[in-house]
Amino acid sequence: MKPMGLRREIPRPGVVNAIFFLIIAAAAVWLKSFYSRAGSEDLGWMLRPTAWVAEAISGTAFSAETGAGFVSGDRRFVIAPACAGINFLIIAWLTAACSGMHRFKSAAGKSLWLVVSGISALGLTVGVNGLRVVLSILLYDTGVHIGPLTPDRLHRLTGATVYLVCLYLFHGGISWIPDRWAGGSRKTPSREGRRPRGNTLRPLVWYLAIALGVPLLNAAYRRSPGQFIEHAGTVLAVSLGIFALISAAQWACHRVRKRLRSAHTGI
Repeated sequence: MKPMGLRREIPRPGVVNAIFFLIIAAAAVWLKSFYSRAGSEDLGWMLRPTAWVAEAISGTAFSAETGAGFVSGDRRFVIAPACAGINFLIIAWLTAACSGMHRFKSAAGKSLWLVVSGISALGLTVGVNGLRVVLSILLYDTGVHIGPLTPDRLHRLTGATVYLVCLYLFHGGISWIPDRWAGGSRKTPSREGRRPRGNTLRPLVWYLAIALGVPLLNAAYRRSPGQFIEHAGTVLAVSLGIFALISAAQWACHRVRKRLRSAHTGI
């Protein structure tokens, strides 16, 4: 069942889509700018629910501390502004909003989709942040050290992996909503025989654009070039590895479906 008015067509859809994409871009830029200046108190709306999720999963209690964020009782772990996940929130919202907004035919539908994708991205970010904090606690508690992979590097590697895996799951789960609400179907004869590479690339492109592209464009990497190079290497390694695994799985499923169709046709 589709909400009322979401299929009402508007004149000059290309122009309207461009306006909505500009709104999305402006909101992302504003949020990124806000995050670059924000302190722990400014980010309480993200840090507090992250602390709640981490407490619920790990049992480690966190309390607010002015200027620091949320600190564990033994003061070994701090959920600081760097853990707010604002970059991931921007990535998740851009991935969802830009992949579904143009499928709606009315301005009301497009506006509703921006809100729905934003709320969904916010909920995802809080959950993923809490999970990352719990994994960090486990890593530091166990003192895992694998060759050059120190606890700090493992923390960075685990964070990038969790972020990208959850982003792909989020994209796959939310992509069906525009089809159900806006009407239509993605299945066309031209796509029956090929793999949906666009769906695989979209989350990866947004992730790399925000995680690496923005620091390069605004020269933020100059503050600590060595740390940025290590961060970039980790992000690229994880991104390409996960993309390769997903592409291989899609190729295998494509081959299986093709053989099943051939076997069914030959009966």
